[in-house]
Amino acid sequence: GDHPIADKILGLHLCQNLLSGFILILILDPHFKIGAYNAPAFVGLMAAVMLLGPIGIHYLLPASAILPKPLRYLRDKSSEVLSNGLKQLKDMKFMAKFIVSGIFIYLNNLLLFYICFSSLSVSISIAPLVMFLVLLLLSNRIMVTPGNIGFRELAFGFAAKYLYIGQAEGILVSIVIRIIGMSTVFVTGLLLGGYGLLKNENVNNNKSDS
Repeated sequence: GDHPIADKILGLHLCQNLLSGFILILILDPHFKIGAYNAPAFVGLMAAVMLLGPIGIHYLLPASAILPKPLRYLRDKSSEVLSNGLKQLKDMKFMAKFIVSGIFIYLNNLLLFYICFSSLSVSISIAPLVMFLVLLLLSNRIMVTPGNIGFRELAFGFAAKYLYIGQAEGILVSIVIRIIGMSTVFVTGLLLGGYGLLKNENVNNNKSDS
């Protein structure tokens, strides 16, 4: 929340993935629905809100001290996001790397979801996979509970029910994705120096005891 670099990267990442999902569904299955709602319209609306929301808030809310504190905070954050976004758009080298890496990560996540559903013997096309990835991205940005534990599982189950996949299967996939994410963070932390820190800590504790 208070880390502008992280917010900037995650915000751009979310926008790119929402746009990628919108384009994929529009090309592959433009009439695809989740329940009674048109999926491309839903994903397109989310992308538009993420892209245009900060611009609208920045220009519609005046920079005034008389605004209520929540609205001042909202305007300040929107202005910060807008300013950072414009700076990054001017950095063509950064944007090229960001787009290429973003596409790779997006396809990797789609493959991960496909493998998870296939392991449960669920036949699933790309359009529903995109919707689950949208849910994952939104749940990583909009926190309802710490880590959205429980909430994301319910959201996946609800989506799976209306995609005619099965509520239990959706919840199980969410749990598997969470376990994979936590395991990846743990292993990466150990490989990037965490093991050495733990080893040194143990050595220091043994010296203290002796």
